[in-house]
Amino acid sequence: MSEPNNHIFISAQQYLNIARIAEEQGQLRSVSIAVISNYAFSVELMLKALGATVLPSLNVQGGTLSQAEIQTNIRSHNLLSVFQSLPPSVKSRLKEKFRRAEGVEIEPLLSTCHDYFVLSRYFHEPESKIPYRLSDVRTLAEGVEGALSEWNV
Repeated sequence: MSEPNNHIFISAQQYLNIARIAEEQGQLRSVSIAVISNYAFSVELMLKALGATVLPSLNVQGGTLSQAEIQTNIRSHNLLSVFQSLPPSVKSRLKEKFRRAEGVEIEPLLSTCHDYFVLSRYFHEPESKIPYRLSDVRTLAEGVEGALSEWNV
């Protein structure tokens, strides 16, 4: 089984780190929607890192990553849909690693947080006025990051 795409994973960790920093600053009330959006987007990117490929014809030995084309056929912001688009062996491995890391199942959290990124980006719209569960999206992001960090362990 191949490793998660490191380029996408690093990008995801940057969004995750912004959410962590904002929470640590103690000003959560003034940035809570941005924190939720960053946690959710980091999960989306990490899941997509599991389904990405690098086109070998563009990956020149000794070349930079910018010379390679990273591709994924997953075209959704819905976290549950992105997860369900992954190959069965990848989903199984992620579920196992997530359960070990967080002590809970990943799929209920994906279901709860499935549209957080889309809705939180347009918080002024009526359908975005939902009760966001910060602890769920944080647990999801932390657990997926932990699973990907130890993917081949």
